[in-house]
Amino acid sequence: MPERKEDLLEALAVLDSAANDLVIFRDIGIFRSPGSEHGDGPIAGFVNCICAGELRAARACFSQLEAELISGGFGSRARRISGNLLTDAILETILLSDNAFSRLAAQGIMDVPLFNAMQSELTALERLNRLSEEDFINILNSLCTPQRDAASVVANAAWSGTSARHVPKEYSQRRDPMAGRPMRAMHSWDYGEFELTGTYFADEALAEMYRRFIMTEEWGKLTESLWSFHATYGTGDFLRYRNFRFDGGIRPIAELNLREYIDFSFSGGTDSRAYEPEYVYNILLKNAIAFMRDEDAVPMLLIGSKGSGKTRMLLHLVEELPELRLVSVTGDCNGLQDLFELLSGQPGKFMILLDDMKQETAGFTSGAAIPENLLIAGTMDGCEADLEIQSFFGLIVKLDAAEAKDASMLKSMVKALLEGRAIEFDQERIDELCRNFSDGQGAGSGRQTGSGPAAAERIVNELLLDY
Repeated sequence: MPERKEDLLEALAVLDSAANDLVIFRDIGIFRSPGSEHGDGPIAGFVNCICAGELRAARACFSQLEAELISGGFGSRARRISGNLLTDAILETILLSDNAFSRLAAQGIMDVPLFNAMQSELTALERLNRLSEEDFINILNSLCTPQRDAASVVANAAWSGTSARHVPKEYSQRRDPMAGRPMRAMHSWDYGEFELTGTYFADEALAEMYRRFIMTEEWGKLTESLWSFHATYGTGDFLRYRNFRFDGGIRPIAELNLREYIDFSFSGGTDSRAYEPEYVYNILLKNAIAFMRDEDAVPMLLIGSKGSGKTRMLLHLVEELPELRLVSVTGDCNGLQDLFELLSGQPGKFMILLDDMKQETAGFTSGAAIPENLLIAGTMDGCEADLEIQSFFGLIVKLDAAEAKDASMLKSMVKALLEGRAIEFDQERIDELCRNFSDGQGAGSGRQTGSGPAAAERIVNELLLDY
C-alpha cells in the first residue's frame, strides 16, 4: 500500500498508463478514454482529476469505478471468477472483449505491431492489477492536506514566540469542506477464491486462460497464448454463446428448446422409408458430420408440411454435434453476405438455418459465396423447390407431416407403457411393429392402423406375446 510520496507517484503512474497509454483496449469497459462515445471512463477521470487537484471530482470518479466493478456498466458486468472485482474487470477486457488483436487472431493472422502492442498493454494491466482499493484511497488522501488560514498562522506564531510570516490571504468563497478530512475505503474488492461461475461455450479453454493470468506474474509473456486462444475459439460473444439468431444483427440464443423432440435412434433404412423421420434425420446427420470432418458436404434443404417438425429436427442435429454452432436466420435473407463475412472471421463451424424459406426470398442462392466454415440448411413448407433453389441445395429431402407425427407419437407411447411395466424390449422390434401399424400391417387378424393409445396398447400386447 503506497504511503510515501514516491509510492503514491508510482501508483499514479500505473493508473495514468492504464488510462492514457492503451491502444488495443482503449474505450473498452473501465478503460474508456476522455471523449469516448460512452463518456469518460472512471480510471481516466480519476487520474485527470487527481492531476488537476480536484478532490471532489476524483472522489466521484472513484465511486463510479466501484459502481462499475460491483454492478457493471452499460448493462453488463464482469464475470465473477477471480475473487477480486478489479481482476475480474481486467480479465473480462483481456479475454472476452472484441478488439483488433482478437479479431485478427481469430482469422489466424499474426500482426507483429499489434502483437507487440498487446505485450506492452498486458504488462501495464498486470501492474494495475496489483493495486487495491486502499491504493486509490491513499492517492485521494494525498489531496486532503489541510489549508491553514490567517488566524491559525498568527495563533501558531504567538504560541511559538516568532513573527507571523507569509500570512495567507483570506478569500470570501467557501472552502472545500472535504479538505483535511481523510477518506476510508467503503467496499472491499476481495470477495472469495477463484471459481468458474456460469457456463460459457469456450469454458474449457477459458478456465485455463483465467488460471494462467491469475498465477503468472509477468502477463506480457502470455501474449502468444492469448493469440492462440483467440485463433482456436474466436472472440467476443462467440466465446460466450454457442447459438445465435440473425435478424439484420446477430444476437445470442441462451438455450435451444428441444423438450418435445423425440430421440432419433434409427440408423438404417431403404428408399421405401424415405419419408420416415429417423431416415430423413440420418441423411441430414451424415451430411453434417461430413461438414465437421472437412469432407464433401453440400447445402441441405428439408421440405415438409407445416407442423411436421422440420425446424426441431435440424435443432436436434445441432445438439447432437457439440462443436457445430447455429445461426438461425429469421425474416428475409437480406444482409446474409454481411453475416457470412462476420462468421468467416471466426474459427468455429456454423450451420446457417434458413427457416421457413419462401420462393421469393431465396434469391440469395444465385451466385452466393459461402465460406468454408458455414453449412447452409433450409426448411420449406410442403412445396416443390424451383430450379434455382434445386441448383443451390445439393441435398433435398422431404418429411411427411402426418407420418412423422404419428410415428413419433406412437413410439413415445409404446416406450411409456413398457417403462410403466418395467419391461425391456429390443428397440428394433419396437420400430418394426410401429412401422407395421403405420403401413396398415398391424399384428393380429385384419389390418390394424393408427397412432393413438389403442394402437400403442396393441403393440405392447404383441410384444408381451414375444416375452
